[in-house]
Amino acid sequence: VYQENIKTGEGIVDAEGLYQGDWKLYFPSGELRAEGAYLDGEREGDWIFYFKSGETEQIGQYKNGLPHGPWKWYYKEKMLLREERFRKGKEDGLMVEYDREGEIITTGEYVDGYENGEWFYTVNDHTEKGVYIDGEKNGVWIYTYDNGNKNFEGEFSGGIPLGKHKWFYRNGRTKMDGKYKSGEKHGDWS
Repeated sequence: VYQENIKTGEGIVDAEGLYQGDWKLYFPSGELRAEGAYLDGEREGDWIFYFKSGETEQIGQYKNGLPHGPWKWYYKEKMLLREERFRKGKEDGLMVEYDREGEIITTGEYVDGYENGEWFYTVNDHTEKGVYIDGEKNGVWIYTYDNGNKNFEGEFSGGIPLGKHKWFYRNGRTKMDGKYKSGEKHGDWS
């Protein structure tokens, strides 16, 4: 397959114009971008995607053209970036993301494409912990600086902030606080 005289893919095309069997896809500059199989024009089975430099970027499976089963993403340095599972094209199951040193920076579980249960994030100089229900923050969320001091504490219901929310400086002193009512700032804030 060519677009503007540049090869973008190679494989079998049936009489109806559908991709079939093993295929290779290419970046416009000519490097291999991905390889895997098609069935009646839909990606099927194991696929590998590459960086332009040739290292593996991600490995995963398709079923009926949708991501399905385990997937892994990699840094260019060949170290694992993220692991997760898909079912019918949606995230479903445990997701773990790593930094370049192999430390976990994000972990939580998806159910049918939505975050559910306890999640943990590392964001720059702090961590965030809390619970999701159907992709919405619920209950008390606490953010902690890398020195162990609290960065934030606040409660959510259905992703909407409620009650007292409090932010802190790295040294532990209060930075800002106030209350939410129906997701809107309410009353005096300091």
